Amino acid sequence: MAFLLKHVDKTTVNYDTSFTYTIQASFNGLTLPEINPAVLVDTVPSYIELDFSAVDPVITYSVQTVGLNKVITFNFPPVTDTGIAYEIDLICKFKDGTLNGSTCTNNAQLYLAGSDTPSFTAIAPTVTLSIKAKWDIDKLMTSPVNNNPTPGGYAYYSIFLKNLGDRGAALNNFTIKDTLPAGMTLDPLFVPVVMNQGGGILNPNPPTYVKDPGDTGITWSITQYTGNNLLLIIKVNIDKNVALNTDLTNNVKLIDSEGNVLDYSNQTSKVTSLLPMTGVSKYGPNHSYAGALISYEIYIQNNGNTALTNLVVIDTIPANVTIEKVFPGNFSIRGLGTFPAKTFHLFYTTDDYSVVNPSWTEIGVGFPYGYNPYWTYYNLPTTPNKVTRLKWEFPDADIDFTQSDAPRLNGVVDPTAEPTDTAVNVVNYYADQISPEQTDFTTYLDGVAEINGSKYNHPSGSVIPTDTINYEGFINAWASPIVNPIIVDLLPIEVEYIGNVSVSYAEYFSNQWVWTTLNPVIGSGPQIIVTSDENYNNTGRTRVRIEINPFVLTQRSLMSIRFDTTVKPGVTNTIQNNMLIGNEGKSIAYPPYLDTTDQDGDGITNEQLLITNTVYNNVLFSTKYASDKKVKGALDTNYTQWPDVGNTYNGGPALYKLSFINISNTNYRNIEMVDILPHIGDTGVILNTTSRGSEFPVYLGQNIVAELTPPYQGDPSPTIEIWYSEIYNPERFSESGGTIPGDNDWTKTPPSPITNAKSFKIITTGGTIIRPGQTLNIYVDCVVPLGVNEGLKGWNSFALRGTFTDEDGKDAKLLPVEPEKVGIQVKLPGKDTVTLGDFVWIDANHNGIYDNGEVGINGAVINLYDSNKVFISTTTTTYDSNNNPGYYSFKNIDPGEYYIEFISPNGYVLTVQKANEQNGSKPDRTTGFTDLITTVTTPGSIDMTIDAGVYPSNLLSSVGDFVWIDSHKNGVYDPGEKGQAGVVVTLYDENGIRTDYSAITDSNGKYLIDKVIPQKYYAVFSNIPQDYLFVTAKGYVTNTGVTPKLIDVPSGTFVDTVDAPIAFNDGLIGPPGLPGPSGCCYTYNNLNSIYLDNQEVKRGCTVNLGCSAVNNGEFSSYENNSNYVILNGEGTFMIDYSCYGEFLETPNEKDYIALQLKLNNDFILQGYSYTTENGVLQGEALVNTTGLCGTNRKNILRLVNVSTGDIRINNLNFNIIRIN
Repeated sequence: MAFLLKHVDKTTVNYDTSFTYTIQASFNGLTLPEINPAVLVDTVPSYIELDFSAVDPVITYSVQTVGLNKVITFNFPPVTDTGIAYEIDLICKFKDGTLNGSTCTNNAQLYLAGSDTPSFTAIAPTVTLSIKAKWDIDKLMTSPVNNNPTPGGYAYYSIFLKNLGDRGAALNNFTIKDTLPAGMTLDPLFVPVVMNQGGGILNPNPPTYVKDPGDTGITWSITQYTGNNLLLIIKVNIDKNVALNTDLTNNVKLIDSEGNVLDYSNQTSKVTSLLPMTGVSKYGPNHSYAGALISYEIYIQNNGNTALTNLVVIDTIPANVTIEKVFPGNFSIRGLGTFPAKTFHLFYTTDDYSVVNPSWTEIGVGFPYGYNPYWTYYNLPTTPNKVTRLKWEFPDADIDFTQSDAPRLNGVVDPTAEPTDTAVNVVNYYADQISPEQTDFTTYLDGVAEINGSKYNHPSGSVIPTDTINYEGFINAWASPIVNPIIVDLLPIEVEYIGNVSVSYAEYFSNQWVWTTLNPVIGSGPQIIVTSDENYNNTGRTRVRIEINPFVLTQRSLMSIRFDTTVKPGVTNTIQNNMLIGNEGKSIAYPPYLDTTDQDGDGITNEQLLITNTVYNNVLFSTKYASDKKVKGALDTNYTQWPDVGNTYNGGPALYKLSFINISNTNYRNIEMVDILPHIGDTGVILNTTSRGSEFPVYLGQNIVAELTPPYQGDPSPTIEIWYSEIYNPERFSESGGTIPGDNDWTKTPPSPITNAKSFKIITTGGTIIRPGQTLNIYVDCVVPLGVNEGLKGWNSFALRGTFTDEDGKDAKLLPVEPEKVGIQVKLPGKDTVTLGDFVWIDANHNGIYDNGEVGINGAVINLYDSNKVFISTTTTTYDSNNNPGYYSFKNIDPGEYYIEFISPNGYVLTVQKANEQNGSKPDRTTGFTDLITTVTTPGSIDMTIDAGVYPSNLLSSVGDFVWIDSHKNGVYDPGEKGQAGVVVTLYDENGIRTDYSAITDSNGKYLIDKVIPQKYYAVFSNIPQDYLFVTAKGYVTNTGVTPKLIDVPSGTFVDTVDAPIAFNDGLIGPPGLPGPSGCCYTYNNLNSIYLDNQEVKRGCTVNLGCSAVNNGEFSSYENNSNYVILNGEGTFMIDYSCYGEFLETPNEKDYIALQLKLNNDFILQGYSYTTENGVLQGEALVNTTGLCGTNRKNILRLVNVSTGDIRINNLNFNIIRIN
């Protein structure tokens, strides 16, 4: 499955202007065999030249000519991951000579899976060739080069016809007429030269010409010329009678077929006196050392304005150099490149330097001025006497005579030479027209390396992100030998170092510059030593250092050192780079880089390294990206992707990871991902005719999280919109960017339960930008149903689209793609593992116990933690094998102790906890956590009783609403009475257990306790101002601030009658705690604020509660070390205590301090508190008592030390308040 788009950047061009066809191909598929191989066939007219430099190197291509067209076949790399798009930039130009007005209409066809029928065809707009010319003619004297002509001498003129307009424009049926001045005529023996240096068509070639009478001019006739630089050369003779300083003005005209002069040029030459001149110079290494190979060249030229005869050049060899071979040289006429048909002679002598007129021995029998083979050397004697001098004899040397291949002398420096020595080479020369002259050349034998070289980049043209750039350091040892060459490259920040270092060299002396690859043998011979330092000196750039050691690059030899880099994603600017070249030892260079920081690592900080030329790569615009999808099941360690499948258990979780990877150099926005969840009979998302083959459904969980990596400093975290659909065929975008029709029920409101969602889509919003090199990951929690047979698979896929910033800074659309599907399969748990589960139900009567007829609910998130509350796994309630909702399980977990956390579906809250009752709700309603589960500590254990009830939040109720200062102390709110701020109101359930429902009155005395589960409660008011009392006149509260009877809170109601009047204690409403009538049942029986310090309490014994009593009652009766309080009569008492507990002995890790209330013979569960280290203990409980009058029954309350050892108690605060 794929899609294809094509467009072109220009529609009108000339020969020199290229135009680029951009072909975008996206590959989609739930599996891969339907795609590979992927081949794009592109057709252009045969007069189009093609440039593939901007094509991604991973795409190979071939070109064939078929009829009048070129057929380009692009082979995409094997598509191992679908959901990827490629962009091919095919650079085109019209071929020279193409008829003006020609057009190029381009079409491309995409073939998949070896098919002969194209899957897609795309056609780009037509491009038209439009050529406009601007012709120019010019004339120059090109010889003599350095002087003007002399009377009786000669000169060469060059005529240039150039097109300064659009290259390739045709000039038809025209003439070029050159008219010579008086005193100047054409040389009758010289055949005019015509050279087309500007391409195109020249007809006829060479053009025909006619000379004017008396050789005073010449006219060329040309039928057609389409190039841009035509060169015509003539030779003229100067009349010997022309006076000195005469200006000779030459005129040339360009004339069209109508006789119109299109352009003309005048050239003036001043006639000067005879000036014989030669130029002889010697070149060699500026530096060398004892025993080194050495090579010299001699340049021999005639720089005057007259020919020389009998030119002699004698080269005297330095005494500390032995020359072993000589190349005679080749000689020509500068500017023409022609070789005179003449012969010169070469001699040597071994006579001592002191012999003035030595005897000469000829080498060979004479050499032609030209065509001596470049690598043909003649051996010279070295024993018993070495050559001391060499002599060249030329019978004549015309004007601009010069060496085309200079004579070369190869030898060796005396091995006994000292670093302070020099080798001075002297050359003497003379001719019939010039007196003897001399030149010399000095080589310092100090061992300094003079570095010459340059840098190259391959390719040198345009690149795109992820392309490879191969950098080359080129070393030319012309000026000296180089010992252990080194290159240092501080790479541009835009590229990443890859490696693939290769070294080759061209040895001059023994191998005639034939390139050889250096293949090091470990432990023997030259080694390639490579180091790379990232973020070198905090520059953010990588320094690459490459040394060849041990190795001598001999003088005149060449070396190439190359390595690979890749262009980083996101690069848009031009990449520029240079490098440093040095060696292991002292060096000099130009242009120099003073190596004060020892960049080349040779320990020398006062040498010069060569800083090379800068190379450039233009980075083309790229929209390259990729996408994929992975899954990780409960039984997987890592994510898996097609063709592998993830593994989970019945009812287990499946975590999907949807990824969009930006490997371009532009920003992406508005990424939209659409996912249709697995189900039986499913298809792809935009590949909606391709079956996915799911064998069971997968349901959506609660969590969808976005991640953008790596993060960019200053960028906000990614923000996303999540849309839900409750159908498997929602309306969505198509592969072409259109619309696939379907039900449009998309909503941003999550369905309840969440498992009702059948499809979802993610859209990045706000300032979320996926920058080059970043990956957008979307993590989606899902769950498989219970009861799925082992080995069955559910397949999932997603499609995406988005926008990117194009070259003009505008938003452009991304081709939609759908990567390959991913699968999740069910496996049975291992026999040595344990299982926990299994049910979340709607507690319709909110009693905390599952009752027959109450139904399960999907979409509750269930998290598993170990005994230290370290997260292990998560899942979501889903359907069982009978399609009943509300089930979950954790299988294949190790035996041990666990906590389970329940998170209610949207629209629900946890019901009251009944953890110790059969079919009771296990989690704490406020935290969602169960008590520690200790029932699966042995292999194979199964506990499927970890259930939870939830209650619809829309049926929750509210309690309020007013505490006021009752000025009239009548228990009735009267106008003008003010509310009291800061009073705490807390609800207790009917068993006297404190709930977490609490509120504080505002500045108006109002309060609201919201989201209360409907049932019966006591309300307790506290924190009233000092010296204030509760008013009990109308029965709102008791004098202790407790409602005298249970408050009935029905479903979905606001009980706004839970009020409390308070009044200043002016003594008119009686002091608190007055005794009731005599007998057993007292209205007020309270024990307040007993403080006792520094008492030691043995394990199992009771705490001394002290002896201060308020009101009637029997307190502080001590019998057998049992300290207790007797609660008088029946009723409800609120008891709370706090103290500071300490171990009497150093505890171990299993010790703890604990206290618990005990009524008669029963411990009160709510009155328990503990700590594992010295610290505060707090407990509270509501106690219901029934008692007889008098002493027939007593309710005895104790506080018992239930620690692991003896303890010390300080700061005991013990309070009892009768509620009713």
